[in-house]
Amino acid sequence: MRMIDYWDNLFRNRRTDPSHEACLDEDLPLLKPGRLLDLGAGDGRNAFFFLEKGFEVTCLDYSAEGLASIERKAADCGMPVRTIRADARGDFAALKDERFDTIAMIHFFPGRDALNRLTRLLVEGGTLYCVTFVKDEQDPGSSKYSIGVSRREIAELKLNPGIVADHMRTDERGVLYSFLLRSDRPSEGWICS
Repeated sequence: MRMIDYWDNLFRNRRTDPSHEACLDEDLPLLKPGRLLDLGAGDGRNAFFFLEKGFEVTCLDYSAEGLASIERKAADCGMPVRTIRADARGDFAALKDERFDTIAMIHFFPGRDALNRLTRLLVEGGTLYCVTFVKDEQDPGSSKYSIGVSRREIAELKLNPGIVADHMRTDERGVLYSFLLRSDRPSEGWICS
């Protein structure tokens, strides 16, 4: 099964609204308020948490089913949200003239090249926040592996002076890594070499 089919099927058949990622409660004060890009938004489980906290949210994902779910929920609760269907691993053409205060990647790591391009979408002092699975701790055929970050990539991320916080967490789903990058730190536009 192709990954897009896996995600479309999951979002089409999800019968309950899962709550937002638990670590957001703790990490929210680290994020810059304002315009937020939820990269790899899925069906919006974290987007609505951000909306409730006062962010102006744009959701980007390649799952048509996930984005349709976001649009339905937004209409039902009267919350404005913008959706963009694109590959979150690097198709940022629709965002080329935009700047965000925060870019959030929850359970999604787009890869090193995409991270480098994403920093250009941040306003001065903006934050890039990621929490995702450590793929070395996952089955290579799993969806968690496909959206995760490797221990080698984590080691490279830790070299960036723009990283102001990072953390490893373990829960029933496995090992998760989170990091926060501030655009006003001297990262010179790079995240990973």
